[in-house]
Amino acid sequence: MDMAMAVLYGCTVQVVLLEAPLLVLVGGALSMKPFTLDFMPAEITSILMTAAVGAYVFQHGSSTYLDGVVLLGLYLILLSALETLHMQA
Repeated sequence: MDMAMAVLYGCTVQVVLLEAPLLVLVGGALSMKPFTLDFMPAEITSILMTAAVGAYVFQHGSSTYLDGVVLLGLYLILLSALETLHMQA
């Protein structure tokens, strides 16, 4: 399980440090409307909440199917809430 956790954290760091800024640069070069990292407060709150729940679940070093179902449910709730906010804006 330790190897799986190391891979999980390594992939997360890779996305944050490499892929997100690269998407901003490529998006600006390919489209008329630039892709920025300007997030709404609801999006920042959802990222922080997801990180807190993920840290709580993975704190034990093992997980069960119930933990996975809870995480999937959280992600579906966040998805529907953020889609609703984007439709209203």
